[in-house]
This record gives sequence, structure tokens and C-alpha cells, in this order.
Amino acid sequence: MGKGKATVVQSLTIVMGAAVMLSVSAVAQAGSILRLRAGQFAMRGLAIPPITDSLMSEENQKPGHYILQFKRPIDRQERAALKSRGMSLLRYVPDDAYIVRATQATLANLQNADVNVQGFTRYQAVFKMSPELESVNVANQNPVALLNVYLLDSQNEVVAALKKLGAQIVENTSRVVVVRVSRTKAIDIAHIDGVEWVAEKPQAKILDYSVDGDAKPQVPSTLGHLSQLTGYETGTKVMNFDAAWKSGLSGQGQLVAVGDTGLDTGDFSTLSADFSNVLYKTIIYGLASTTWADPIGHGTHVSGSIVGQGALSNGLVHGGAYGAELLMQSLYSAKYQTLTPPSDIATMFQEAYDQGARIHSDSWGAVNVTPGMYDAQAAAFDQFIWQHPNFVILVAAGNSGVDSNGSGRVDPDSVTTPATAKDVITVGASKNYVPKEGLQIVVGEAGCRKDPKTSKITCPWPTGPLARSGLSDNPNGLAPFSSRGPTADGRIKPDVVAPGTNILSDCSHDPGAGTLWGRFNQNYCWSGGTSMATPLTAGAVAVVRQYLLNSSIPSPSAALIKAILIHTADDLYPGEFGAIGKSKGQEILTRAPNGDEGYGRVDVANVVTDSLNVQDETDGVGTGESRRYQAPAGTRKVTLVYTDYPGSPTAAAALVNNLELEVDVGGQVYRSTSEVDNVRQVVIPQDVAAQGGAVTIVVAGKNVPMGNTDSRQPFAIVYSN
Repeated sequence: MGKGKATVVQSLTIVMGAAVMLSVSAVAQAGSILRLRAGQFAMRGLAIPPITDSLMSEENQKPGHYILQFKRPIDRQERAALKSRGMSLLRYVPDDAYIVRATQATLANLQNADVNVQGFTRYQAVFKMSPELESVNVANQNPVALLNVYLLDSQNEVVAALKKLGAQIVENTSRVVVVRVSRTKAIDIAHIDGVEWVAEKPQAKILDYSVDGDAKPQVPSTLGHLSQLTGYETGTKVMNFDAAWKSGLSGQGQLVAVGDTGLDTGDFSTLSADFSNVLYKTIIYGLASTTWADPIGHGTHVSGSIVGQGALSNGLVHGGAYGAELLMQSLYSAKYQTLTPPSDIATMFQEAYDQGARIHSDSWGAVNVTPGMYDAQAAAFDQFIWQHPNFVILVAAGNSGVDSNGSGRVDPDSVTTPATAKDVITVGASKNYVPKEGLQIVVGEAGCRKDPKTSKITCPWPTGPLARSGLSDNPNGLAPFSSRGPTADGRIKPDVVAPGTNILSDCSHDPGAGTLWGRFNQNYCWSGGTSMATPLTAGAVAVVRQYLLNSSIPSPSAALIKAILIHTADDLYPGEFGAIGKSKGQEILTRAPNGDEGYGRVDVANVVTDSLNVQDETDGVGTGESRRYQAPAGTRKVTLVYTDYPGSPTAAAALVNNLELEVDVGGQVYRSTSEVDNVRQVVIPQDVAAQGGAVTIVVAGKNVPMGNTDSRQPFAIVYSN
């Protein structure tokens, strides 16, 4: 295989039966506890006792929703048998349990016939209530709530029951019903059969970061001239896009969809020359909106980082995928002065997909939720990718990174939905390298607030070398505001990082539009946030997708593209302050992957110049099955990514299907260790790889409770020297 072209590898065999990877027997994993957001419940304390009345009674013959738990994981044949009984398996919940639609008689007969059944119970109201759902109290005296009611099925019946409770139907889709209702009715809504989850309607917020505060005014950006530009300003140089551009890879043939505040003037006749030749179509989603103009400046800026042509800068300020086209889905509502994405987010994604987009960039997130949680919105993102496995969605990690205890390090656990979704590419922000231009302020003085009563000043990053650093002085550092992982269930997030401080891109020319971190000139503005890192990564995805098409992979999966970005990312450990130790403010304490940088900073050159072996395994593996691949001697890194089945917001753990990765190097075996992530990676020590010897990669289905139509989990692997 030559450099700069991905080689497609084939599996040697699929092994049926007991997978070679399984180190723990299925019996030892016997399901007895339900691990839910509402708490842990022993099935023996919940199970419905044997039916004493006639199994033919009307109540027992009426289909309803239950949780059915097994003593051990069931395989594809057993799931097929359940379906043959007329049972619908709707969601998986840990451990070894399903939310099912069935009659009580069917479940009772199954329990009598199958010794593997642990028990079953009603899908109860207490399981369906979001912990963040506020009741009426002293702190929250608003008696009316805007709720998202997520459905399992039975849409018409649920809507009828909601109306009977006096709920006002605001929006009605097959997946979610938005209602305005008294908060006291929330528990009654949860009692409705067919409801999966009840939560406050998420409030969407764009994820650029404002560094100004009450204590010290924002330092004005330096106005500049094109002659001053060094090439770093757009963030593309830090990501090594140059190597791709020199190879003729700039995203040609790719349509990238962006859901944001709109684009420039909202008028094709006055549209900036940076977009006039690449804007494919615009779609308006903002409530009560009739225009796709961008009064904020955010949507224009992020779009410029992807497809901006640089026509107004003599080609100096352009996006990473300037050869691609743009589909703008305008989400801004001028009436409500906020983003208003569809409650059923699949509506937006499906329209983009139908237009031909296979990449979607979303620089926004929810602000009224607990960080780290995998909620119904995150599950909806995963649901769409599961159903459209070649659709890549990128989501900004958030800008909630702070050092709340003055330790000199940014706190963990601040990534928010929908960036907590498993199958998206979640993007955090590293520092760009712009030491003189743009917004120059010391981190310790950014975002400070003054208490109006005490006049006490508090700052997000008050101590350590972090407080003394600049916003864009070292590309090996992380943006202090970038949200850190892991998620609440322990998954690695963000997946990768990209430059997100002092990024230069297009300003909106809409009258009165914001200038974000400040103008460079009349056409370009500075800005920062995970909002800015995400479109840069979307540009990289467009380049990667073009690269794969050129490598005779006609419809690469989202899992494969994510695997390539992760596999080729640059580990920034130990961060910009060096290995000085935790007590002195070392920025990144462990090598990637970690909750600070994920798997590292996106590096486009590593994609197009390294010799990558890839396999997009569309068939996949089921429980107890494995696939083997023979890799070249000297292989050092192997990355496995799979688009996991969407989890349920009622579950305490998001992972549904559990695949394992094993690499055998001359008889020495290395295994992935995660039990919660759908990304697995094995890095072989350099001295071991240098010894040569046969390298065998094994991907095994440890437990695949919710597979594809063949009850298997597809996956992608990437490996290289």
C-alpha cells in the first residue's frame, strides 16, 4: 500500500460460538439488578408474581410496556424467538433487560417456559421521570412547565391521554410530544403507558465563549491588515490541513450541513463572496422566522471555518474544506432570541440527509440540564446515526470548563447534552497559536464576576500557571473554558479537540450583527469556543470523507470516519505547562485517551500521509461471535469504533452493545479495558512491535442485545505502524 491511501482489509473468518475474547462467563454476568437513572432496583423486589386469575382475562391480554430481565445475556436466536411470540423489544437497559411491549400473559408464559427469565415488571412512572425535572417549590415557583414527553410507541393513545390531563399540545411528532402543563401533572404524565421519558424541554445555546466579565472589561481586539496574517489565524495550520490541500483534498464533492444562527445577510443577491459559490441551500427552522439571515454572527463564523472561500482576503482566510458545499439550516428565532432546533431532532437531520449531506456540524448544546448525563436528546442523535450509519454528526463539547476549587486545573465532568451522545464526534477546544493579534487577555482575568452585594471578584481560573497563560499562546494547551469529561457513566468525552481560541473567520454582514470576539476588518471576526473547534473538525471530516472515496470506499460509515480521526489524533499530554505534577497545575495528567483532550488534537496530515489499514465491517458480530484480521508485523496502534444502538434515558449506563478488542503480537496479547465506551484502542509498546511477529486483531461480541436486522453490531477498525 502506498502512502496517502487507505487500504481496505478483509476479515480472515468469523468465529461462531464462544468468542475468544470473553474472559468472564455469561453466567457470571447474570442480570439481577436494574441500573436506572432513578436508582438501582433488584428485580426480585419488583417482579410481578405469577398470575392467579385466568390468563385469558381482558387485562392480561392487553399489550403494555414492561421491563423484562434475563439471568444472562441472550443471543440472536433467543431474541428472534421472543419476537416470534409477538413481543417487541424496544430498548435495552442494564443489566440484561429490555423495555418490551407485550401482554402480561405472554410474559408469564415466557417466564414459565424459560429458566433464563429473571422476572418482569411494569415500566413504572418512577423510572420515567428525569431527575432534573423541577417541582413547584420555594426556589421554583413557576407552576407551568414546558415538557418533552418522549414516546416508546402508541402515539395517538399517549396524545389522547395527555389531552385528558389538560396538557396543551405545543408540538406533536412520532418521537416526542411537547406539552405546556402544570408541573403537578408531570407524575401523571409518567404514568401514561407508552411514555418512555419526561423531561424539561432543553434550551439550546450557541457555544461560543464570552471572556469578558464584570470585574474587568474585555480587551478590544486588535484591528489588522491582511499583510499581518501568519497562516495560523484560521486554526487550520495547527491542524495541518496544508498536507491535504497539497494532495488535492479540500472536501470536493462533500455537502456539509450546519445547524446554527443563519448565514450572513440571508439574501443570495448580497451574500458574501466567501459563500456565494458554495452555498447549496438554506432551510429555516427558527420559530416564527422568515429569514436565514444571521443577526448574531455565529452561524456565519462557523460556516466560514468549514467552507469559507477566502474571496475577500486574497485567499488567506478560508475554511478547512473550501472545496465542499454548505447546507445552512437556520435555527435562530428573532422573536424568542434563541436557537430553536426541532424537538424531534431527526426532522432536521433527515432533511439534510435527503439533500445529500453526510456531515452535520452543530455548535450548540443544552443549558438547563445536569452535565454528563445521557438524556433523551443525546439518544435521539444516536438514534439517527444508528438508522443512517453513513451520517456523521459533530457536536461541540461545551464551554463549562472552570477551576472551581482553585487547584490550578480545570474541573472534570462538564460536557453537556447532546455532546454526551455516544455516536457523534464530540469536539473540545485546544488553543490556537495567535500570540499577538486577536483578543489578548490573561486567562486569570477572563470571565471574572463581581458580586453586586459584596463587591467580591471571582474568576473561573484563579490560580496556577493556567491563570498566567494566554488564550492562544501555546497550541499544545487546551482552552480553559473547554468542557471536560468524562460523562456521568464514565465514557471518554470529548472524543477529540481542535483549535478554539482566537479563530479568524467570516463576519456576518447582516445589519447590527454581533462581532463575537471582535473584528479583524469589515469582513472577518475573531471568536473562540468549542463552537469554533467543531466546524474546523467538520472540515477535517469532509477532507477525510473525500480521501476515503478516493480510496474506493464509496459510502464510509460514521464509525470509520470517527475511528480515523481518533486514530490519527495528536496526544497533547502533558499539556502546555509540561510534566510538572498535579499539585503544580499540570494540565493533562495521563496520556490519551482522557477526559481533557479525548484522544487528542485532530491532525489532517496524519490522515493523508500515514499508511492506514481500514475495515468498514457492515455485517458485524453478534453475542459470542468474533472476527479476526491479520495485520502487518510492526503494527503499533489499533482503533475500534462502532455506532452503538441508542441507549435509553432511563438507564444509568448509555452503552448497549459491548464489543471487545484484542491484539495478539507474537503470542503476547493486549486487550482494551473499557466496559462503557463504544471506542476501543490498543497501543502496542514500541519495543514489542519492533520485534516483529504475526499480529492478529480480534473483534468480539461480548454482549450484543440490540443489533441490526441480523442481530449483529457493525464496526470499523483502523490500524497502522
